Amino acid sequence: KLEQLFDLNEMFALIDGAYWRNDFQFLNFSPPRERGVTVLVSSHILDELSKLATHYGFVNGGRIIKEISAEELAKDCGKCVQVTVTDVKALVRVLESMNMDYAVTGDNNANIYAEPEFSSLVSALAEQNCKILKMTEREESLESYYVNLLGGGENA
Repeated sequence: KLEQLFDLNEMFALIDGAYWRNDFQFLNFSPPRERGVTVLVSSHILDELSKLATHYGFVNGGRIIKEISAEELAKDCGKCVQVTVTDVKALVRVLESMNMDYAVTGDNNANIYAEPEFSSLVSALAEQNCKILKMTEREESLESYYVNLLGGGENA
């Protein structure tokens, strides 16, 4: 049941984000979830939204192109180690044995959502006859996530 809905259009354009985060009670509710309140915020200043939102809807050309929870978005945008290996099944076995949080992102690719002990990871993979072809650290901003949803900077 939706008790209250606040629609705040481009609110960060005129209100300092630090004020909004620290003084949420100016709308006489804090925090909104505990009182059945939904706050719909539309903004082009996406990184401010990442400090407040529980769910996101990305819009382009008047259409919602993606809906995602804050947890899912944090996993998609958060800091991770992107790994390309010769055998992703071996990587999965090793990561599970090390109790590492991960997501397979392609035939030979995975994101590791922790900071693995690299020498242990390399040794364990070598025992599985699996080589690391590429390993990079990634952390994506909400702004760049949206641009990538649209297909890159030239489409934004």
